[in-house]
Amino acid sequence: NDYLNLPDFEIGGDFSVSMWVRYESFNNWSRIIDFGNGANNNNLIVANEGGGSRGYWGVRVGNAQKRVRPAGFWQTGTWIHAVGTATANGVLRMYKNGVEQASDMNAHAPSTMTRTNHYVGKSNWANDATFNGSLDDLRLYGTALDAAQVGQIYNGGNGEAGAGATDFFTTQSTQLPTVAVLDPSNVLGTSATLRGRLVDAGA
Repeated sequence: NDYLNLPDFEIGGDFSVSMWVRYESFNNWSRIIDFGNGANNNNLIVANEGGGSRGYWGVRVGNAQKRVRPAGFWQTGTWIHAVGTATANGVLRMYKNGVEQASDMNAHAPSTMTRTNHYVGKSNWANDATFNGSLDDLRLYGTALDAAQVGQIYNGGNGEAGAGATDFFTTQSTQLPTVAVLDPSNVLGTSATLRGRLVDAGA
């Protein structure tokens, strides 16, 4: 039942999230991430849909939802590399192990704002389950990664997306030294820990 609440930071427009995920079981709408201002309030969500293996990458503007839902996306007991991207002109894509699985060309971009709840492994909705599994190399980018950059992350193994990818937050890696450690008061749960850095989105 451990989860993380990351420090507040601004997200909006072009955006990508990249992570390695290993589910042990599919709980009801269990979240990888849920960044928002509470339930149904400008949320960015990566999850399993319902209690099954269908993937979910969704962006809410206010309470208006746009999402992609690739069938059979997640597996139990297996590490999967997942990426969700959103462009400033409203295109959503979701990738599994370097390959695009679903897209919506008529979605919307995340509204630019500082959200109050940046949950990893937990939902902003009280009736949803926590994530049961393992996460590694969680990365947020102020860029809509393209297919080549997604493939570079997946195949390279070190999470580097190359030129043009603005890195908001990244967990520890060999090429990205830890320059900030999250305050323990922002880490909720009995054993959840995360180390990383915060990077100027305009750099």
